[in-house]
Amino acid sequence: MHSATLTGIVLKSTNFKDADKIYTVFTREKGKVSVAAKGVRKISSKRAGTMDTLNYVSIGVVESPSGYKTLTEAKNLNSFKNLKVSLENSVRGFYLAELIHKLMEEEHPHVDIFDLFLETLTKLNHHLNNEISRVNAFEIALMGAMGYEMYLDKCAKTNIPYSEGWTSIKFNATLGGLVSDPTVPGLSLTKEAANLLFSLKTKKSIPKSLLVDLDVVREANKLIKIFVNEVVDSNMKSSSILSS
Repeated sequence: MHSATLTGIVLKSTNFKDADKIYTVFTREKGKVSVAAKGVRKISSKRAGTMDTLNYVSIGVVESPSGYKTLTEAKNLNSFKNLKVSLENSVRGFYLAELIHKLMEEEHPHVDIFDLFLETLTKLNHHLNNEISRVNAFEIALMGAMGYEMYLDKCAKTNIPYSEGWTSIKFNATLGGLVSDPTVPGLSLTKEAANLLFSLKTKKSIPKSLLVDLDVVREANKLIKIFVNEVVDSNMKSSSILSS
């Protein structure tokens, strides 16, 4: 039997047998792992609250020769209470967790994605402004890290760098982003939304005028969600709420 201490964020849980649960945890050390917690559904269990979804935890794990993992201890490092008391931000947090769960393979460490996930949850927990755009920045970075680079700083067809001088601006999810070629099909978008997408991709300072314009923010968010849903090949439940 091999034992280890891991730090991670709880993505989901599933009831197992009469009193157990299987937790899916995205860990910094091992990537996504599934861990069985025995007796955690009993009223006397002290671990159930510690392992709530979206909690940042330190866990002790024992792994059998066959790879079956059992939880031996759990310590809460951050429950992101402020995030969870906000309906909007809790939905955003669960959406990020669902996205990670769908895209990450079991036991493939991805430290940069883990750090990005933790950083984004921390910012949502502080109720900073521009939460929708923060989620969009996470999506863009995650897609790139997973090999699904979004073309938001250049034309997805011609590779021409993005410019406000483009006479035609469209978004083509199949090609992966903005297109300037008027012969290429796509969804038309405003120049302001294109500017916001460009800033989110390049991590340049975003003009406040774009962030306070909810129509622009929602337009950019809708386009990113279209691309993300194409990548995961299904409409995620929490994504449909965020797109509304």
